[in-house]
Amino acid sequence: MELDEKTLSLIISKLGPGLMISLSAIGGGLGFIAGSEGICKAAENVVNTTYSLVPIIFITAPTMYSVILYFMVYDKKIESLKDGLLVLSACVVNGVSSGVAGYSIGYSAKVACVTRSQQKKFNSIFFLILIFGEVVGLLGLVCAMAISSSIGNE
Repeated sequence: MELDEKTLSLIISKLGPGLMISLSAIGGGLGFIAGSEGICKAAENVVNTTYSLVPIIFITAPTMYSVILYFMVYDKKIESLKDGLLVLSACVVNGVSSGVAGYSIGYSAKVACVTRSQQKKFNSIFFLILIFGEVVGLLGLVCAMAISSSIGNE
């Protein structure tokens, strides 16, 4: 069986979304482990459901960016090797940035949750830490959308 360019392009383009979801889920999972540790440690000082749930929402948001991009690229018509590589590169850019964002938010939340439970004036900084961690994943999504917009263009 011979592997022609169109088949190779299709294979490469289908590897991208799987890799993207995997990378973002791994980063989010590792971040979730660290964030949960911080949330539990903070509960030793004070139990606050709001400040416990907020980091978890922020940790899982970058994985949602990967789901958004998945639905943007899964039905793209792949005509050439260039198109397949564009899908792969867009997915890798988004997967890595989402994974790093989830991981960094989780590890930031590990410390921020404890500090927030000990110091009530840490409220605005607590949210800023989580928001700026989120920017990494959002920037990756924007870059991936820019890359994927040229799929199918000559």
